[in-house]
Amino acid sequence: MPRNGTRAVVPELPDCDMCKQQGYDPVRKARYDAAVRGGGWMNLCTTHFREYGYGLGTGRGQKLEVSR
Repeated sequence: MPRNGTRAVVPELPDCDMCKQQGYDPVRKARYDAAVRGGGWMNLCTTHFREYGYGLGTGRGQKLEVSR
């Protein structure tokens, strides 16, 4: 069972904001909504979450799950 504040249910996965910002083609789907180093929040793919994210939990980030 996941800890409270570690996941968020969404209708569909958004694009990774960091992939778009860095010009990746193709842009990957985000798996996390997370605080990033340097401030702010972004939707991040797994690769960018590992590089720029702070972890999971309230005030840190949530893993995105598609609603069924």
